Amino acid sequence: MSFKIAPAQPSDFLDLARIAVTAMSVDLLHRVIYPSSNALDASPQESKILAELQQQHAAGAWIAKATQPKPSPNGDEIVGWALLRDVPANWAEQSKAPIAQTQPPASAAAASVSTNTAFVRHLGGQIGPLYRRFMEGKRHLYLKFLMTRPDMQRKGVGKSLLQQAFRELGADQLPVWVITQAGGRDMYLKSGFQNIETIDVNMADFMGEHRGFGMHRNWCMIRDPTSVAL
Repeated sequence: MSFKIAPAQPSDFLDLARIAVTAMSVDLLHRVIYPSSNALDASPQESKILAELQQQHAAGAWIAKATQPKPSPNGDEIVGWALLRDVPANWAEQSKAPIAQTQPPASAAAASVSTNTAFVRHLGGQIGPLYRRFMEGKRHLYLKFLMTRPDMQRKGVGKSLLQQAFRELGADQLPVWVITQAGGRDMYLKSGFQNIETIDVNMADFMGEHRGFGMHRNWCMIRDPTSVAL
């Protein structure tokens, strides 16, 4: 199955946000971060992601969409998208690392999204030092979003987006950083990423309906151009 990869336009951003919310809604980590999420009303979360897309676009981030031909008045349909940032080598000298940046809400709906602050701080407190240890002083690509519509997952959408990003952003010369969970790890390994560290979070440390889920693992991964056959 082939997909067309093209730059995402601001007019696409709402569709991208909807795909992200749908893709993340089945994810345990997402349900813990947003404990009061209402599956019947995803608009606050869509607004939050839409705000980030708008800000990242204004800052020059690489945002692309994957589309599939569809015989309809609206033309091709978007089935996935990716967002990467080209981070300068002196990022650590700036006020905030890319991984720690928060985005202002685009609307009252975005501001109303309730997050599990303790969990976010705990996870960020572990990721931040690792990011600094491995990426400080290095220009690199930071893969912030790679989202595929649930019914199109495991059909090559993510791989197609990554390949296009690597070609356009010079991944033959720059390392790429990503944080992933179990569902995406195999795809990243096949795309040349290597595991550099794992972060385990005990869900019992966080109150709520998810305390019985035990340990949750996240993988810090880097694609090093010096060790990848391109």
